[in-house]
Amino acid sequence: MTDLTHTHHSLPASVESAVESAAQSEQQTLASAASHPARFDMTARIRLTEGTDATQARTAMAELERATQYEPGCIMFRILEDTSAPGDFILWESWHGREGLEAHFKAEHTLDYLARNMTEVVSITELQALPGEQSAPVITTMDYPVSAGNISVGGAEKTTQVARHNYPELPAPAGPYVHGVRHGNTLYLSGLTAFATPAQTLNIAEQARVIFKQIEQAAQQEGASLQHLIKVTLFVPDLSDIALLRAELETIYGHHKPASSLVEISALFSPDLKLEVEAILALP
Repeated sequence: MTDLTHTHHSLPASVESAVESAAQSEQQTLASAASHPARFDMTARIRLTEGTDATQARTAMAELERATQYEPGCIMFRILEDTSAPGDFILWESWHGREGLEAHFKAEHTLDYLARNMTEVVSITELQALPGEQSAPVITTMDYPVSAGNISVGGAEKTTQVARHNYPELPAPAGPYVHGVRHGNTLYLSGLTAFATPAQTLNIAEQARVIFKQIEQAAQQEGASLQHLIKVTLFVPDLSDIALLRAELETIYGHHKPASSLVEISALFSPDLKLEVEAILALP
C-alpha cells in the first residue's frame, strides 16, 4: 500500500489495515470533530481506467488530495494505493456533514480531476456518524455493480442478493452514488430532486410531481409501482410550502399512502430546489 503524498512512509499491505492507519494518523483531527453536529464518512475503491498512465494518475490524485484537505468541512481526505491489486486505490474521506462532500464534487479541482477520466469507482461505502458518536467503523462493500455475494453477519455467512442500478430515465448521478440499491425484495432509492428538469424553477407541487414520476420510473424497472412505496423521507428548506406539498401528495399516493418523515433543512444544493425525496419500496 502506497501513500501518494508521503511515499517515504511504509503502510501495511492490506486495504483494511491501511485505512486504519490513515484513520489513526488523523486521530487528533477526528477527535476535534467529535462534538460537531454530524459527520459524514465515505470510503471507496477506485481503479485506473483502461489506457491511463499510472504515473500521471498518481500525480493527479496527490494534487487532488492536497487541494481537498483545504476545503471547508473537510476533516480528512486520503488516497492510498493498494499494492496488492495493481491499478487499485482506496479513497478515505471524512466531512463535517454530507454538505461538505457534496460541495467537494463542485470544487474546481475536483471537476478538473473528474474531467480527465483517469479512474472509475469500483465500490463505495457511505457511513453517517451522529452527534457524540466515535469514528464510524470501516466496512468493505462488494464489487460494483453487485448481483450476489456472501456477507458475514455476526460471524455467520449468509448469501444475500444485492444489486445496484442507475436508471436511464433518471438524471445521471452527480456524485459517488447510484440511483437505487435492491436488497432482496426491498428497493432503496437515493434522494431525488427536480434538478435539470423543467420543474426546477416551479413550485413545490410541480417539483413533487416530477420527483415521484422519477420514483415511478425506477419502480417500473423493478416490476413495481408507486403503490409499493413503504417509506419516504421529504427534505424541505421552506416549511411554508408544506400545505401545497401535502395536497399534491394526497393526489400522488391515493389510497396507498406510505410511512413518511418530514425533515426541515437549511437549503438544497440549488436555490431553485424546494424538495428532495428519498424512497423505499417493497417489490412484488
